[in-house]
Amino acid sequence: MKLLLVTAIRECQKAVDTIFDSNGIKKYSLTDIYGIGNNSKPDHTGNWFGRSVANENLFDSVMLFCFTEDSVAQKTLADLKTYNETQKPAFPLRALILPVEESI
Repeated sequence: MKLLLVTAIRECQKAVDTIFDSNGIKKYSLTDIYGIGNNSKPDHTGNWFGRSVANENLFDSVMLFCFTEDSVAQKTLADLKTYNETQKPAFPLRALILPVEESI
């Protein structure tokens, strides 16, 4: 058994839903997350009224995850990679597969 975890910006959630569905993943969990981009220093000179610039670096994202068989996880990962390569989203889907050693 594997844990398949995918992060995406909210605008790409439907694409991940579709990919999950096409691979037979009918039940999964979804949670809201906020990605933070700290690649550059904020420009405080344009902040005349002292408003917070911290939220300008936040990205509305989701994390979808499920437990599934290795073959399903591998095929889904391949489809997510194909989506990134063909659609070239500004914020690519990120996914990983983790082994599940024990469960109850």
